[in-house]
Amino acid sequence: MTLTPMSLELAFLMSQVTYPSKWDLTPYGKMMEYIFKLWQAIPVDHPVLATSWTVEVFKASTGLYLLVFMEKFPLLILDFVTGLLLYQILLREGLSEKKASIGFFLWFLNPYVIVVNQMWAAIDLIPTLLLLLSIFFVQARKPLRGAVAFGAAIAAKLFPVLLLPIFASIGKRSKFTLAFVTSTVLGVGAYFAWVAYAGFNPGFQLQQYDPFMQYFEDYAVVTSNGAHIGLATVALIVVYAFVAEKWPRTSERLYEPVLMAFLVWFALSNWFPQFLMWMIPLLIIDGIVSEKKHWVFTVILLSTALFLDVFALYPYFTANGHAFFFIPADTAALRQAVAAFESLANDIIIVGLAEPIARDLFTFTCLIYMLKIAAERTGLNSALSSLLRRRT
Repeated sequence: MTLTPMSLELAFLMSQVTYPSKWDLTPYGKMMEYIFKLWQAIPVDHPVLATSWTVEVFKASTGLYLLVFMEKFPLLILDFVTGLLLYQILLREGLSEKKASIGFFLWFLNPYVIVVNQMWAAIDLIPTLLLLLSIFFVQARKPLRGAVAFGAAIAAKLFPVLLLPIFASIGKRSKFTLAFVTSTVLGVGAYFAWVAYAGFNPGFQLQQYDPFMQYFEDYAVVTSNGAHIGLATVALIVVYAFVAEKWPRTSERLYEPVLMAFLVWFALSNWFPQFLMWMIPLLIIDGIVSEKKHWVFTVILLSTALFLDVFALYPYFTANGHAFFFIPADTAALRQAVAAFESLANDIIIVGLAEPIARDLFTFTCLIYMLKIAAERTGLNSALSSLLRRRT
C-alpha cells in the first residue's frame, strides 16, 4: 500500500488538494485535505508536493511515504470492515464460522481488491461498503436501516440507483418500497448537490469519467434512423421485469438479483477497473452460499478483468512510463521492467488477439452466469428437466 504511490489518480488528486480546486470541494477531496493537514502537523520532513509527488515523479522520503500511508489508510480500514461485513452476511445465511471466515479472506486477500483498492487507491469501496450494508440490513429484516444505507451509497457514487427496481421488487409491504424510493430520491439529490457545489456540471459528469463521480456508458446499437439503443439499459429492464414477475417476494438471498443486475451491466457497458469492486462481494457470497458452486465464473471474470485492466490500461500501471505497477521506476532494473511491460502491452498478439478474446470471454461469462442464477433460483432448471423427462 505504501510502496505504490504512483497512481495517476492519487497523484493528480493530491496536487488538487494542496491548491484550491473543484476536486478539493468534494467530500472525498475534503477527506484527503484533512489528512494532508494532519500530516503537516506531524514532526517529519514535509517536502513540497508540487516538486516531490506528481504524476511523473516521486522523490522518496520518510515524510512523503508517511503521507502515502495516511492517505491510503482509510481504504485499508474500509477493506477490513467490508471483509467483516461479508463474514456477518455469510453467518446470517446459515454458514458455519469456518466457512464465513473463508469469505472474509477471499475478500481481504483478493488480488483484484489489493490492486484496485490499495495500489490504485480508488474510492469505490466506500459506496460498495454502504451497498453491502444495505443488503445486510434488509436480510436482517431491518428495512429502514437498509434504506438509509442504500441512500447513502447513492449519495456517495450514484451507481446503486441502478438497483432500486430490484430492492423495490423484493419487498412484501408498500412501506418497504416507499422507504427505498424515498432514500433513493434523497441520495440522488445529495449526490447531484455535492457535484454541483464543487463546480462540476452534473449532467456532463454522467458522460465523462472522473475518479470521484459516476459516469454511465453502455454499448449501443444504432438503428437505421439514427436512434441509439443502449444494450445494458435494455438488458437491465429485462432483469427488472424478470425479478418483479418471477422472483420470490423475500429478502432472503437478496444478493442474487443484485448480482444479476450487475452482471448484465458489466457485460454490456464500458467500465473502469474500480467499478468491478461493486460486484466482487456478491461474487464471493454467491460462490460460498450457492449449492451449485459458481467459483468457475468468479475466477474467469476476475482473471479476464485483471488482464484487461493491466494491458488495455497499462499507462495507469506505469504512470505513463514513470512507474512499474505504481512503484516509482527510480532504478535501472525498474526502468527496464517498465519498458518491457509497455512493449508487451503494445504487442500485436496482445492488442489484436488476447484483449478481444478476454473481452468476449468476460461478457459471455457475465451473461451465462446471470442466466444460471435466474434458472436455479426460479426453478426453471427443474421445470425444463421435468419437461424433458415427460417427453422422453
